[in-house]
Amino acid sequence: MTLGHVIIPADQTNPRHRHPNCDEILHLLKGRLEHSLGDQKFVLNPGDTISIPAGQWHNARALDGADAEMVICFSSADRETEFEG
Repeated sequence: MTLGHVIIPADQTNPRHRHPNCDEILHLLKGRLEHSLGDQKFVLNPGDTISIPAGQWHNARALDGADAEMVICFSSADRETEFEG
């Protein structure tokens, strides 16, 4: 298992990617996020958590002109990441 702290700067996105060998759980601490998961999009508010199954394409965008701060957890200590495109 791996645990991390991530900040996506205001109005920025991280690249669309997937983790073929592990599940991910993301818990939003501050700010708001639009999070894509496969073909779906979800808006997360502080206190919301999203579970991302292994192999699913996803990314997030910080909303409302504010940084989005989150805690992320992966089911593997040796997390693999593949980027789309």
